[in-house]
Amino acid sequence: IADEDSTVEGTEEDAGEDAGYSITDAFDVPGVEFTCSEFDVSTEYKTRNFVLSEVSGKQYLILAIDATNNSDSSIDFSDYSGRSYSLSINGGEKSSTQYTPLSNDLANYDGVLAAGETKSFILVFLFNNSSVEDISSLELFVTSDGTTRGTTI
Repeated sequence: IADEDSTVEGTEEDAGEDAGYSITDAFDVPGVEFTCSEFDVSTEYKTRNFVLSEVSGKQYLILAIDATNNSDSSIDFSDYSGRSYSLSINGGEKSSTQYTPLSNDLANYDGVLAAGETKSFILVFLFNNSSVEDISSLELFVTSDGTTRGTTI
């Protein structure tokens, strides 16, 4: 019976998703290396000019992501603007990014990363309080052109 259950679980997974990518391969921007240095959980997210207000029963999870252009030319991120990002905590339900108008929000960034330049970005997600109580794993999913690439952070 255990063998049958594992087979069923394997067939239920979306065949278009794979969590076995490195973070750089999941973002799939040629010449750019991505790293996630940390994450933070908070009831609200604020900067000097912007606030994501508290939502009852929920908390924000903010990923800090650095992007380094290791190529010899500038990379225009507007070429990658049609992407969506989602995050799963401990293998649970996925949450999509929360919109922010911030210039360092990777989900909306359409600027240029010069050759050799590193920029720090964020991705902001909203989860139920119970989801963020005991975080043992994070999986980030990047979707573009109908393909989803996942990475464990």
